[in-house]
Amino acid sequence: MIRAVETGRRAWLLAGAAALGVAFDVKLLESLVALPGLALFAYLGMPGSRVRRLLGLSTAAVVYVVVALAWLGATLLFPAHERPYAIGSTNGSAWNAAFVFNGTDRLGGKSVEPGAAVFEANKHYPVATQSERDHIPIVAPSPTRLLARVGPLSGERLGLELLVALLLGIPALIWGLRGAGPERRMRWAAAGGLGLWMLAGIVLFSHMIRLHPRYVEGFTPAVAAMLGIGLGWAASTSGAAISSPGSQPDSRSSYVRLALLVATLAIAVFYSERLLYGTPAAWWIALVAALGAAALAMLARIPTLPARVRSLMAPAGVIALALVAVLAIPLKADLTAIADRVSDAGLVGQLPGDQQRPLSAYLLAHQDGARYEVAAESATAIGSLIVQDGRPVLVLSTYDARVFTPVARLQRLIAAGQVRYAFLNTFCTDEAPSVNPACAAPVKWVRAHGKDISIKAGLPRSGLLYLLPGAKP
Repeated sequence: MIRAVETGRRAWLLAGAAALGVAFDVKLLESLVALPGLALFAYLGMPGSRVRRLLGLSTAAVVYVVVALAWLGATLLFPAHERPYAIGSTNGSAWNAAFVFNGTDRLGGKSVEPGAAVFEANKHYPVATQSERDHIPIVAPSPTRLLARVGPLSGERLGLELLVALLLGIPALIWGLRGAGPERRMRWAAAGGLGLWMLAGIVLFSHMIRLHPRYVEGFTPAVAAMLGIGLGWAASTSGAAISSPGSQPDSRSSYVRLALLVATLAIAVFYSERLLYGTPAAWWIALVAALGAAALAMLARIPTLPARVRSLMAPAGVIALALVAVLAIPLKADLTAIADRVSDAGLVGQLPGDQQRPLSAYLLAHQDGARYEVAAESATAIGSLIVQDGRPVLVLSTYDARVFTPVARLQRLIAAGQVRYAFLNTFCTDEAPSVNPACAAPVKWVRAHGKDISIKAGLPRSGLLYLLPGAKP
């Protein structure tokens, strides 16, 4: 898209549209977070008349739609009974899963993710360690959700960078609109496009109910761009840094940027201290780096220093130390999450090792010619066993407790020797029974009529593995 604006060639614009279409194929509606901002960037930045630019965007829109719907369209080439059942859909259709389950249901905030833990505002959560904090559910929708103190999407992850990006990036982009010159069109495009991308991300992820940390990947490039532009602008000692070529340095603007930089670093250090419990080494690193960045920015404005020395201090030295100040705490939080194996998706499909190892060993040794290794309560409950053993698994229900294998069909498969066991690792409770897979009819039938052999199979507790009624022991 940048090449399209720089050169005015429509081929680059169409290539950008195709890339966005591939992004939809990969991450569905998450890719749309970037789409309005990039479209505005292209409209404001492309040369030519308004009609010519609109025609170019219309052509790009056609390319985007064709590429974006290519995979969903390909599913229609096969009869319905030959297509994999799309998880989360109400009718097995990939289109339904893409636009309803992963679309309007998330945007409309109808319900939380099935089986997901819900953040309770007045509940006391354990926060003694980073691992405990990472396992707290994402806080409820609010205008300050991305700046929250706890949870897997707390300010340690994105909020700190977002705060600095807004405090420095907004004035930098506005300042860049001054003056004339050949770069003016690009600066207007960047300000409009990045501004809209940031706004879309903040509004969406502050108000979505069904939210995982990984979803903000469609937003973080805009945060990174605003952060880089803001730091580059604030660290510069010359008023000509983002104005038109040939402009004379403006000492007043230089000191305005210095004041904004120092104030922003102070706010970032104070905010990061509020995020943490105690003052770990990462906070001290951030504090020292912030003080160093502020000191270099001030020293670089001393006119008696040699120009070469001042150029090393700012912008290069200031930017480097400011980035350490902003990224030290998020880096520490991420390294801890990796070490603790914290998932950004709720550990979907991952069985605990003390269940998977004995379960796999017992089932593989007792198949007796069955087609299915086991019947599973839910499509997402047993994914790691499927990956390990590579055997077919019969799914009894899917998201929102939708029945996938009715009791009558399950009975026929048992009678034909196609399936002998069922693995059920959750229980039907009074809380949200209509969307709990454990409350689906075939699951309740297995618990009522099957024989619990969990302890015999070496599993850590009862109520997990059942010999299906009518199957040979």
